[in-house]
Amino acid sequence: MQPISEANSLYSIVGFKGNKNQILVVDDKQENRSVLVDLLQPLGFKIVEASNGQEGLYQLKKTQFDLVIVDLVMPIMDGFEMTRRIRSLPEFYHIPVIATSASVYQWDREQSQNAGCNDFLSKPLEVEELLLKLKTWLKLEWEYDYPENNILQTPAENSPDLVIPSSEILSSLIKLAKRGRVLELEAEVIKLKQINPDLSLFSDRIKCLTQDFKITQIKEFLNQCTIN
Repeated sequence: MQPISEANSLYSIVGFKGNKNQILVVDDKQENRSVLVDLLQPLGFKIVEASNGQEGLYQLKKTQFDLVIVDLVMPIMDGFEMTRRIRSLPEFYHIPVIATSASVYQWDREQSQNAGCNDFLSKPLEVEELLLKLKTWLKLEWEYDYPENNILQTPAENSPDLVIPSSEILSSLIKLAKRGRVLELEAEVIKLKQINPDLSLFSDRIKCLTQDFKITQIKEFLNQCTIN
């Protein structure tokens, strides 16, 4: 099984071997759930959503899940209580639970572990960290796409006609890429193309990569643009 790392072309993960894994995503904010759906569905994961711990437990009893990703701070029932209840039920005790939180306090991590969570992800989510934890807890073997043409040539070498947007715009796009916000990133570059047709080649290149879920490749391309 190949390790996930920058050197191992994380950006070209296209799926995983074996049966589809079903993941329960529990978060009271729709946009947070959408980030995970947008990231994981293209890789072949089946995703079920819930907006609080109570709804999450209901979904858990209806469907067989391979892993749960739960936000710690939610109304009605928070992630701490939901996890404690999962661990109190023998039929669900084996299911890995990954906690998510925007909190930077070590206390929250420790409390999530005490509640029974197996792991922790800080918000905003980093794509590489998320995939690494999924690989660990689901014992995944990734499938990779190794393209013949390397789009990671420097922009100047790859196309002398490439027009690059301002450093402020590049910085904004890099932030979206780091957070894995694929749909927002795609919408932004489409908007750039509409506002300034000279950015068409730049926009089309990013859009192509977002459609193939090549997050790290996007980040490297954008970083190259900043030093070009």
